[in-house]
Amino acid sequence: MASTDKNNSKCFLFTWIIENFSYCWQKKGERIISPSFIVETMERTKWNLWLYPAGESDDEYINLFLHRLEDSKGSCVIKIEFEFSLIAENESPLKSTSVLNSSFGKGSNWGLPKFEKRKIFQLQKRRYLPKDTLTICCKIWSCTGMKQDGRCVARTRIGIERRSFVWTVKQFSSLGSKMSIVNAFGNTEQIIEREYRFRDCLLRSLEFPFHLTKKRLISKKDFYLPNDELILKCECAFSTENAASEIESTSYGYISSLMENVSATAIGDENKKSGETNTSRETFKYLYTEQLFSDTKLKTRTQTFPAHKCILGVRSPVFRAMFTNDMREKVSECISIEDLEDDTVQRMLLYMYTDELEGLQWESARGLYAAADKYEILSLKKKCSSFLMANLCPRKACEVLILADMHSDDDLKTAVQDFILRHDKDIINSDAWKQLMKTHLNLAADTMFLKFM
Repeated sequence: MASTDKNNSKCFLFTWIIENFSYCWQKKGERIISPSFIVETMERTKWNLWLYPAGESDDEYINLFLHRLEDSKGSCVIKIEFEFSLIAENESPLKSTSVLNSSFGKGSNWGLPKFEKRKIFQLQKRRYLPKDTLTICCKIWSCTGMKQDGRCVARTRIGIERRSFVWTVKQFSSLGSKMSIVNAFGNTEQIIEREYRFRDCLLRSLEFPFHLTKKRLISKKDFYLPNDELILKCECAFSTENAASEIESTSYGYISSLMENVSATAIGDENKKSGETNTSRETFKYLYTEQLFSDTKLKTRTQTFPAHKCILGVRSPVFRAMFTNDMREKVSECISIEDLEDDTVQRMLLYMYTDELEGLQWESARGLYAAADKYEILSLKKKCSSFLMANLCPRKACEVLILADMHSDDDLKTAVQDFILRHDKDIINSDAWKQLMKTHLNLAADTMFLKFM
């Protein structure tokens, strides 16, 4: 099969999601293995991925291999083509590399010894490791062809433990000028964050520079030094050297193809002509508005909305888990979402089917942003975030800052904090800021700390 035929050929797509990736404990030459998956449409062959987080032989690169298991069914040797991709939070590929015409015997593996430089995961952590999660996709084509498409999603969670302690420095203003503070994170301000990799060695101490001077602290003693006490908090997280893995979902044929078609429509696949994309959107909008062949319902406190599991499942990992795991929603015809308003659910469904946002206003954008975060509809969350930022004003800044912090949206939070610092005279003297200080003191302190960076 020529590589130019891939776009029109059926394939199997394996997606591997690795949570807490920066806590991988493997040394050079040690691998982490994905859950095994079976490709029913390719002689029921059995596969998994091998990932070397610290490299197999060269520790400057991560290595990635496709492995056919020894107990795999099918022919002794099978010829395939495959493609590895690293996936961004919006589901677009950050890097893709293909391997052509590879012959796999049982127990053999092929791959990329220098798939990506390890340094990139530090320099561009937000892009490559959103929420410290690495997403890898492996597409497999059979050289003899497949009868239908297939998809499988697997997840590995690296185990971590967290420890923290608080140090209260009393009579701070009376301390001498040669005071030094080590191992400290402020509980109202993050002083510094560092990542260390410990191998077989003993460290008796780690030093963290304290960026706020004593003079600055004392000048704002009502804020930083209640009762002349400086309160410091140190938080540590470390790997337990354990990993839990599971297969989340597997699908074939019509549902798999439909899921891929909906995904392409949602992200505006650049490889498709605009006319094809518009036709797909019109088809799905008709499906939504006419409520044809619906097989589930979303129920708020006052209204019920018919929907299709295959559409909800491809647009939202949360809905996908409901329909594929042993949850009551899998067999129930109705999903209760009484925490959302009718207007929010209606707008969310319209977007999931058509990628359209109609007549968005401030309040509807806030509600839709929260719903998109709850159901992990990342493209919708990003569009709502962009709307909130484009319409941000000093009167609304504290409200959006709390929203971003509540939903762990670092990009939105950083943008709002920058806005607050640019308009500090209008905002910090406002009633909204005083209320923020009462209800979200840590968040206010985090923002003020940026003035001294």
